[in-house]
Amino acid sequence: DTGMPPRVTFQLPEGSTYKLLEYPTPSLHKSPPFTTYVYKTKTIFVYQVNVPFKVLPKDVRLDLNWLVCKETCLPQSFETTLENKAH
Repeated sequence: DTGMPPRVTFQLPEGSTYKLLEYPTPSLHKSPPFTTYVYKTKTIFVYQVNVPFKVLPKDVRLDLNWLVCKETCLPQSFETTLENKAH
């Protein structure tokens, strides 16, 4: 087996909570001698984030980590706040 699941780390102000609401099912990919699970298209992970009313978007930080694979896998990462508009 190879790879790793995508990982989202939230850095939230005190009193905040989050939970993953929907984890999309990956596809099985076999490339002997390896077997792994992949997402072949854009994939959306849905989270519910609850923050106190006074929290500003810039105070909610996300760190994202995933692998992009073809012949080999390359780790990718992205850091943002809710203040930034991610595309």
